[in-house]
Amino acid sequence: MKIKLNSNIAKRTISNIIVVSVGIILFFIIKNLLGIFNKVVEVIILLMPFIYGFSMAYLLAIPLKFLEDKVLKFMDKKNQYKAKRFISITITYISAAILISIVFSILVPELSRSIYTLLENILDYIKALEEYINNIVIALNLNGDMVEDIVKDFNSISKYITSIAGTAVLDLFQFSANITQYILNIFIAPIISIYLLAGKEKFFAQIKKFLYAMLPEKPVKYVIELTRSSHKTFIGFLGGKLLDSLIIGIICFVGMKIFKMPYPLLVSFIIGITNIVPVFGPFIGAVPSVIIIFIASPIKALWFILFILVLQQFDGNILGPKILGNSTGLTAFWVMFAILLGNGLFGVVGMILGVPTFAVIYSIIVSVINNVLKEKGLPVEAKEYAAPENKIKF
Repeated sequence: MKIKLNSNIAKRTISNIIVVSVGIILFFIIKNLLGIFNKVVEVIILLMPFIYGFSMAYLLAIPLKFLEDKVLKFMDKKNQYKAKRFISITITYISAAILISIVFSILVPELSRSIYTLLENILDYIKALEEYINNIVIALNLNGDMVEDIVKDFNSISKYITSIAGTAVLDLFQFSANITQYILNIFIAPIISIYLLAGKEKFFAQIKKFLYAMLPEKPVKYVIELTRSSHKTFIGFLGGKLLDSLIIGIICFVGMKIFKMPYPLLVSFIIGITNIVPVFGPFIGAVPSVIIIFIASPIKALWFILFILVLQQFDGNILGPKILGNSTGLTAFWVMFAILLGNGLFGVVGMILGVPTFAVIYSIIVSVINNVLKEKGLPVEAKEYAAPENKIKF
């Protein structure tokens, strides 16, 4: 009896020590939260070449796998694994470099010309717009006070547009000042990604070895299965969204060419890039695009608004569902939540990656909850927990 009592006291003492220790650690973490966050940011900045390298390896692993499994499959019989991996990596990176070079050689000169023309002619456009407004004032026979208010508003808009142009130039100079770091990352990241792709099976094996050493076998198998399903969700959404945005950008360019709208490549580029952002992307891209076209031609800006509304309806109801389907498994509410949370934490990148990342987290939480319910012998369907009169709504 005494031994049992001492054992219970020892367990309780250890439990209390653990609780107090965790409490102290949490207190110091919360107290120094800002400093810890700053240190984490510093570490992330230092690791950016590795983050870029991992991202490149993650994306290029898809064509690499295709080359090894389909194109160079004949090399398996000759037991030339290393040669096959070397050839696959070489073809993958050369193909990626050629594709990027072609895109940049087409896009960059045209975008540069469009931006230069826009900045060069912006004052002429403003004067033409002023004359256009004056003609409207005369046609509508507006009184002097209203005209004065319109002129004041127009002048403030002109100053705002000019300030935006100036800010854009300053941002360009600031970007140029940091270009050394970007170039360094651009050169280091591919090297890191090559190492990761060359030994990806070894890296995965080392991670699995570590997990099996530190955790019980059942949780490790569960983690591996979740990682595989998360990979499918992430790649499915991101790849689908990129393809969808590319098609929308091309359709936008063709449509603008047909209707002879100004700056078709610049505007289509903006529409295509911002379309990657779910839900809010079309609005983010449409606003600056309408402003750019409005400066050149107010009438064509109105036609562009109609055109972009039709295009986004086509994307939202036909093209998007056809390409993406229900790749994330999230409802509209959780998609909105993920976008806003991602934007608040990481800006534009967070808006793009927020949905697939949250979908992965959501699927993990749902999987854990369902497993716990199964162990308790309880149903996993949410409608089973609704009131009887509400079950029909599921």
